[in-house]
Order: sequence, then structure tokens, then C-alpha cells
Amino acid sequence: MFLTSIRALSLAARDAIEDLPPDFLSALSTTQHQQVFKAFSRLDFISQGSQHPKLFQLRCLVSLLSARHVVLRAATGSGKTLAIILPLLLSPNKIAITVTPLKLLQRDHVRCRHDVFTLSKR
Repeated sequence: MFLTSIRALSLAARDAIEDLPPDFLSALSTTQHQQVFKAFSRLDFISQGSQHPKLFQLRCLVSLLSARHVVLRAATGSGKTLAIILPLLLSPNKIAITVTPLKLLQRDHVRCRHDVFTLSKR
């Protein structure tokens, strides 16, 4: 795996990387491996080690960065907003179009993106 270069990550993030399913990792190209690592690294830094991406968020990340459309259906509070934000962390000049049934949720997406980008520039 690629753990030799992640000494700066929190212990929780390193454990989460170690726990990724081998079939997920083996299907990734070298570029996708780097993207997954960067997602862990940036989120770990921004959240000060309190958050790391879940597998479904990483699958969304790889798909979105490969210019594929993604339809994500998951329970409330499962991390759908982060699945949208992760690719934007790696490609800050890109935009994301989301379709949500609630204006409150749309505002939450915009606020989350703003908060994450403000923190990442520190």
C-alpha cells in the first residue's frame, strides 16, 4: 500500500486507510491512489484528525474526478455533502451541480463548501 508517505496523518486516518478493502484499492490506478491519499490528507488536516472519508465517499470521489456522473442515495447524516466536497478540495477551480429537494439543504451545501475552503487556506 502507500502508507510509507503518510506519517503526517493522524492515527485515525492511517487506520482508516489500512482498513480500506483490498478490492477497492487494487482497482485504482496510480493517479486514483494519489487522489484518495490527498482526500485523506486534506480532510485530516481540515478536521484536525476528527474525520476521514468513508468508502462510499471515496468511490464518489474517484468517479467524479474521472468525469463520471454520480447519483448518490444515502440516509440522512451519512455524509453525502462530504462526498460532494471532497472532489472540490482536490480540484478547487471546478464546480459541482447538485440537485436537492430542499432549499435548506442547498444552502447547507454552499455553507459547507465555503467553510471547508476557508479552513483549507489556513
